[in-house]
Amino acid sequence: TIQAQIKFEKGWFIDNENKKTICLIKNSEWKNNPDRILYKDLSGDEVKTQDISAIQEFGFDGSFRYFRSHVKIDRSAKGSQQRNPEWSAETVFLKVLTEGKATLFQFTDPDVDFFFYRIDSGPVQQLVYKEYVVGRNYISQNEYFRQQLMNEVYHPETPKASLNHITYSKPALTRYFDLYNSLFGDTSIMKAGRNISKSFHLRFK
Repeated sequence: TIQAQIKFEKGWFIDNENKKTICLIKNSEWKNNPDRILYKDLSGDEVKTQDISAIQEFGFDGSFRYFRSHVKIDRSAKGSQQRNPEWSAETVFLKVLTEGKATLFQFTDPDVDFFFYRIDSGPVQQLVYKEYVVGRNYISQNEYFRQQLMNEVYHPETPKASLNHITYSKPALTRYFDLYNSLFGDTSIMKAGRNISKSFHLRFK
């Protein structure tokens, strides 16, 4: 009983009619991105299910949240001999890492991290990084994500050198997006242990 109570934490979800429901959500500490949630009413014990087709986003109070998006995603394996992304269209929950003028998302499945971004309220796009095989056993990398950052997530005050060496990783990309957003007066707050994505806007005159 104690374990069950610990796993269900206060959270919320927003359905397709933009209705926000406050409830208790089973926090599975998802290693891979979920496609459904288990939840209970605040005053009830019945466990209910909502899948991705019925939820726009969900999250936990003072903690992380997930955002539904229809995206093009490249899931091609490392053994691919194709340099360019091999796109498929999917509807997925993306974990919000940091928000502001530019929002950074993460998708993990299985044990591989994909990162997506959105500028303002524009489309969500994958940051492209792909390892592929050249010849018999040489592994090369398509690191087009750096060019994407230069083209769309760049401020004149951003050191260009930081783009030349940035890695396709959660810490490096989060730092870069936080820096970019701060130059527009958006400050993202990240707390240890869990990702907290809050934004407040500062305008200095």
